Amino acid sequence: MFLFFQTVLVDENRLVVLQEEIEKLTVVCGVLLVTYSTVGAPIAGVQSLKATLKDHLLTILRDIPVRSVAFQSLVSVSLRVRPEISAQANTSSLQNCDWERTLQT
Repeated sequence: MFLFFQTVLVDENRLVVLQEEIEKLTVVCGVLLVTYSTVGAPIAGVQSLKATLKDHLLTILRDIPVRSVAFQSLVSVSLRVRPEISAQANTSSLQNCDWERTLQT
């Protein structure tokens, strides 16, 4: 529960929704950062992968209150990220990369 000044009480619900959206986007950005840092340069220029991952992550996090994003939710995210990278590997320069060994660590 957030405490608001009387002058912004009218906007309380809108501010809470915005705060939740910011927190979800923060989780998505963190996952993308870890993914791109782990796999590295081969996926750095693949814009379609970034958009696809972002859409899937936001779908996973849609009904989960961000304050309760726990280890189980992040496991679900991880299980979704790996197949996306695998699918991308079949269609791009990742075929020559040892990215699977990287993801297993």
